[in-house]
Amino acid sequence: MKKNRYTGIVIGCGAIGARWDTWEGRTAPRSHAGALARGKRTELVALVDSDRTRLKEAGIMFPRTRLYLSAEEAIKKEKPDIVVIATPPKTHISLIQLAVRSGVKMIICEKPLAPSAREATSLRKVFARPHSPVFVLNYQRRFWPLFKRVRADIANKNIGRIQQVACYYSNGLYNNAGHTIDAILFLLNERITKVSGVENTFNPAHPDGDINIDGILETKSGIRIALQSFDQRAYAIHHMQFFGTKGAIKLLDHGFSAEWSTIKGDAVIPVFTVRHRAHNKVSFMQGALNEAIRCYEKKTRPVSGLTNGMEVIAVLDALRRSAAKLGKEMLVRYS
Repeated sequence: MKKNRYTGIVIGCGAIGARWDTWEGRTAPRSHAGALARGKRTELVALVDSDRTRLKEAGIMFPRTRLYLSAEEAIKKEKPDIVVIATPPKTHISLIQLAVRSGVKMIICEKPLAPSAREATSLRKVFARPHSPVFVLNYQRRFWPLFKRVRADIANKNIGRIQQVACYYSNGLYNNAGHTIDAILFLLNERITKVSGVENTFNPAHPDGDINIDGILETKSGIRIALQSFDQRAYAIHHMQFFGTKGAIKLLDHGFSAEWSTIKGDAVIPVFTVRHRAHNKVSFMQGALNEAIRCYEKKTRPVSGLTNGMEVIAVLDALRRSAAKLGKEMLVRYS
């Protein structure tokens, strides 16, 4: 049976949209444009950016695509099956609404969903309409086999009851800690209910309008999570450690590697000993595209979309409110 091919456009030709395609340090495809251009079932037909210089540079990288300064014009003329939104968070809502009104089949959006939970709430009505498109939010670790394996190990209590979780991020609460929060929600399979946080004033490295916050989070079942920010100017980091009563799991190297440890019980003082290591060689971008096509064809809900996107922002907003109150404990407001 012959499978359909889908056309796609990328709105936003920055690093994630297009420029990272030349970064040899990552597994290809390295950008959303690269994923569409090299996909066996997809065709990159257009690139969009309001910055002429950035658009021209992206056009050189992908010479067979048409270039547009206007997203509305590109969607109207190209009538794509897939729209990828790789623009700053403040533009996401309006671009999602535009794509939905235009009748596209699939939307892939970069994180975070919106600048705040209040703004993200408006999307519920947008996607409640009949025949609304598949919507995939690129919290890509949900698509990775290594994370699915760790989730199963935690659920099956292979490391016992979770006692503590420690997480480390860099380059902004909304920009990158959102990945950490989403991974926690996915791996523990439960909501975070309350948080307390303080601004890390020694760490100014973050995108404009963002903030770095160190905090303590607590899940519905009482698991406590330590969240700490690092200075991106020194190095980037995305590490997570889950400590159970029978062992531990570490997710390292931005989630590409994992390490399982068990407790060496014959010692005078029980200590951890590494039992197994694994490496996940995957693309940051391919998973979202594969998920969008899978959900469209099988008419299923994506593992990362509107629901978890709104949950992540609710936690981030609570941390920001707590930091504004000098660490006062805040309940997470889920809408």
